[in-house]
Amino acid sequence: MVTLQGVSSIITIITLLIAYCISVAVAGAFRAWTAYKMGDETGQALGFLTLSPLAHIDLFGLAFLFVFQFGWGRHIPINPLNIHGPSRTLRMCAAYLSDTFAHLAVATIGMFTLLVGFGTRVLELVIPMVRFGVMSHTYIAQEYTASSSLAVSLMFIIIAIVYLNVVLAALSFIISGFGLLTIFLLERYPEYWRYRNYLFLLVPMLLILFFSYPLRLFVLWIISTIGFMLAYFVNLV
Repeated sequence: MVTLQGVSSIITIITLLIAYCISVAVAGAFRAWTAYKMGDETGQALGFLTLSPLAHIDLFGLAFLFVFQFGWGRHIPINPLNIHGPSRTLRMCAAYLSDTFAHLAVATIGMFTLLVGFGTRVLELVIPMVRFGVMSHTYIAQEYTASSSLAVSLMFIIIAIVYLNVVLAALSFIISGFGLLTIFLLERYPEYWRYRNYLFLLVPMLLILFFSYPLRLFVLWIISTIGFMLAYFVNLV
């Protein structure tokens, strides 16, 4: 027997899957493209310079999406030895942090779209959902009874996109940022190379454990503020 809760769960899974495919494809392709522009062709050679979700779906991350309502895409490798020349430090930062920037941009565009399409009241829905990771199509439908089913579905998809990109922006900043810092550290102090396994595995896990949620809240505040300011300046809210 099909229940309302069962239908809601199916809608949530489908919505998150759509948001996941969009998010990992945009961020992965942008990271590969940025690395290519900075001098590293690794991502392009491996077929990541495409917006096709099939190239960016990580099966383990996809499984997490179905179970825990968040997931990640395939890691886009960057070979730091291919990035050289003037302003190498800035070029390295641009390449390694490009996926974080992409997630922030997508989340901000999503927030801006929600504000323009549904007004500032939508923040009362978006902020709790993103903050606590609770996706509910039913709750949106109850709050926007005057809206059509299509409008509610579109709103839910955009909220899911905002949610996933806020979470992934926080995670990618920790992982990519620490990876970049570690590379600079090992280049300057090669005697610490024997500790690389601890640096690349243990430390990021601890950082994610203690700082991913506070960083998620900070990212949410940033994209909410920017989205509202953009909508306000163009007189759409």
